[in-house]
Amino acid sequence: MLKKILTYLGFVALAALIWWGHAFNTVRDNTVEVRMIYTGRPSDVKMSSPLPPSIRIHILDDGNHVRHFRNSKPSLTFDLKNAFREDQGEFNLTGERLRGAVEDILPPSSRLESIEPEYIRIAYSHPRTEKILSVPVRVRNVPKGKRMHLFPNTVEVTLQVRLDQYRDVTENDIDVYCDYPKNPADAIKVQVEVKNKKARCTNVKPEKVEYIVEI
Repeated sequence: MLKKILTYLGFVALAALIWWGHAFNTVRDNTVEVRMIYTGRPSDVKMSSPLPPSIRIHILDDGNHVRHFRNSKPSLTFDLKNAFREDQGEFNLTGERLRGAVEDILPPSSRLESIEPEYIRIAYSHPRTEKILSVPVRVRNVPKGKRMHLFPNTVEVTLQVRLDQYRDVTENDIDVYCDYPKNPADAIKVQVEVKNKKARCTNVKPEKVEYIVEI
C-alpha cells in the first residue's frame, strides 16, 4: 500500500514539474511593472498632476524569460533638464518615445504589445515672485556745459521673476534713466528698460524725480 502511495505521489510530482516547465516555456501575454525615474526636473515647477512613478507593459514571451525580466526590477530614466524652459506649457512624453525606451530594455525574446499609460502629458508652470532692486538713475541728452542733479538719484524697481531664475537677475540688467527736460518742470518721469528677458518690471518707486540744473 505504501509503495502504491509513493508511486502515485511520484507521478503527481512529475506531472507538476512537467506542467510548471510547460507554463514557463509557453509564450503568453505578461504584464510587467516598470519604474519611472525622472532627473533634472526643477524643484519649483508646479504640475497639474504628479508624474507617474511607474508604467505597466504587456509583452509576449515565455514565463521563464518574463520571470527573469521582472526580477531584474526594470526601470526607465528620463532627463527633464530641458523639458520646462517656458514659463508655462505642457510636458509631453510621446507614445513613440516611451515605446522606444521600453523596447530598449526588453529581453530579445520579448515582443511589446502595449503600454499603460500610452503616453504622459501634464501641464506645468513656473511659480513667480517679486524682486526689488535699487538702481541708479542716469540722465540722457544733457546739453553741453550743463550738469543735472537728481533727487533721489536711485529708485526701487520691482520685477517679476521666476523662482528658479531669481539669482540670475541683477541691477546690471536694469537701465533706469530720464531725459533732460525740454521745458522746466518740478519733476521728470523715470523710464525703466529691462535688458534681461527673464524679468519684467511691474513698478518703479518713485515714478518721478526732482532735479537741479547746474550751469
